[in-house]
Amino acid sequence: MSRSYRNVCLSLNRVYTVNEVQVLYDVCRNTVSNWVREGLRPSDDSFPQLFRGTELKRFHDARVARARRGLRFGEFKCVGCGAAVFPDVRSVRLEIVEGRRTFAHATCCDCGARVLKFLGATECTKVQECLDTNTELSEIDEYQAALPARIGKDKGGQDVAWFTSNDRIIHEWQIYAGRFSEKTQQAYLVSIREFEEFIGGESFDKVTTKRAGAYRDHLVELHKRPKESGGLSSSTVRHRASHLSAFFKWLRGQTGYRRLSASIPDYFALPRATSGVGLKERQKIYPSLDEAWAMVDGMPARTLTQRRDRAMVAFAFVSGFCESRRQNGPQKRSDFLIVAE
Repeated sequence: MSRSYRNVCLSLNRVYTVNEVQVLYDVCRNTVSNWVREGLRPSDDSFPQLFRGTELKRFHDARVARARRGLRFGEFKCVGCGAAVFPDVRSVRLEIVEGRRTFAHATCCDCGARVLKFLGATECTKVQECLDTNTELSEIDEYQAALPARIGKDKGGQDVAWFTSNDRIIHEWQIYAGRFSEKTQQAYLVSIREFEEFIGGESFDKVTTKRAGAYRDHLVELHKRPKESGGLSSSTVRHRASHLSAFFKWLRGQTGYRRLSASIPDYFALPRATSGVGLKERQKIYPSLDEAWAMVDGMPARTLTQRRDRAMVAFAFVSGFCESRRQNGPQKRSDFLIVAE
């Protein structure tokens, strides 16, 4: 994007390292550090830092929204990338214009474009303090209110919870799953995140067979519901169960998760009745006896090979390979044999 990040292909369920964020957004490491100071929340307090895709989207959506509605103290609207940014304090310059108003200009920490802003008296005083003490402008933002650790809201503020307590092990799985196609990885991540939400964000090392069985029953119930009420198709239910079974088989081999019950993957297995529902038997189309007769009758019979082919087709109907022979009643075998000859 021209630095507005609109064309970034971000996966909400994936977990990204700092290097991956740099490549994804085409920014330097200092920019990612600035984002963290401005309110981007890592998955946990450990290093190297990890960021969930949902959090990256929330952060950038919030910046754009603030630039449209109103800026915080120390924030500038960048014309280049369209976001609300806290520029590097070393690039800030203050000028008094029209006798009273203070005009500030600086350099966007994301795209390098020039940013401009008229400052009120209170904000001007706070910015000047930052210049005097070489303090980041984000420190004077009085409205930064961090959400509870390892939990957030997604999907446009519709109170859908998302969790980050398992992000590190999910990132390890992403490395393992590099052998899969991108589409397959995304399908697995959807299944894993749905299960994580079902258990309330609890760490995967605490999952029991009871929890796994409860989620299996949950899938069965979703399968029974109509799609208009949030139900899932038979194919989706089977894939969710299969993905989780494979994920926990892998998980049991990882450090810190080897105490998980070996039977957990089996608890995701669906009842046979559920896994079979929705699989409609395809109706095969068979030629009628008249069509078979015409087909054999129309086959060439000049050479030995052609007569052999003719006899094989006739034999298929004589021996009962064709279902229509049973449905339409018996046909004289001698008729086909005569035609084959």
